[in-house]
Amino acid sequence: MKTRFHGLLSLGLATAALAVGWGAMAKADPRMAWMYLGVMAVSAPLVIFSYCAKCSNRGDCGHVIPGWLTRMLPERQPGPYRWLDYLGTVLPGLALVGLPQLWLWRQPGALALFWLLLLAATLDIRVKMCVACRNRNCLLARRVTE
Repeated sequence: MKTRFHGLLSLGLATAALAVGWGAMAKADPRMAWMYLGVMAVSAPLVIFSYCAKCSNRGDCGHVIPGWLTRMLPERQPGPYRWLDYLGTVLPGLALVGLPQLWLWRQPGALALFWLLLLAATLDIRVKMCVACRNRNCLLARRVTE
């Protein structure tokens, strides 16, 4: 139950960071902000399909929502992650974080808030989620528990 709290907290913090990025874009260039929403709509399911759907623990996912969403995606066999799985995770992740940087850079308060929220989400995942995760194929879970 404790991991569910931290799973939802970390997702909420990461979502708030993306919302700050979207807000910075919307303030300066509404068309780009709408494009970024499209990037989010494609990137999130791609990350969930590439990484979360291969997790052996997805039925009891501490993040809750990604585990639930994997049930709607094509079935994937749990097991070791391959380079294509990492590519399908990293590239969309970079798009989500990287695209709003130009607009955030012009708004220092929003830039600081974006990175603070993202750092808090990352630390929460690393400190609270990874140590409780039973997915032995995940690089992060293995490094924490070994």
